[in-house]
Amino acid sequence: MISKKEIVGSKKYSSFLKNLVNFLEQSRRQAAQVVNTVLTATYWETGRRIIEFEQHGKNRAEYGKELLKHISKDLNKRFGRGFSVDNLETMRLFYKAYPLHKISETLSRKLTFRALRELRGCIIRRLVRRRVVPFLDLKLLCLS
Repeated sequence: MISKKEIVGSKKYSSFLKNLVNFLEQSRRQAAQVVNTVLTATYWETGRRIIEFEQHGKNRAEYGKELLKHISKDLNKRFGRGFSVDNLETMRLFYKAYPLHKISETLSRKLTFRALRELRGCIIRRLVRRRVVPFLDLKLLCLS
């Protein structure tokens, strides 16, 4: 019978563990990229819907801040934190900065590296804080 010490100390086990660690790290990186992509698109679409609802095709809405307060209250009640008036305003600005007709390639290529890192950092902190992605290591997410 082979002892635990012999298995764990073997080259075969070391190779197995190394491959398993590589697989898990790659999976986490891919998960972070998918989360980033989905959240970026979600925030852009949220901004678009708010603007289209409040402006009805006009250049400017007269009651934007009041509407954002109501939306914030209702979404926070339904989904929890993350939908403050400031966050909703940021989503509106994100859509305004990148309306559909300006998007010719992925948003991540259009954004400056610094803006993308800041956006990703904000999203990652929010996800980890809300335990939406508790299995992801924050350091690993920030590197992806």
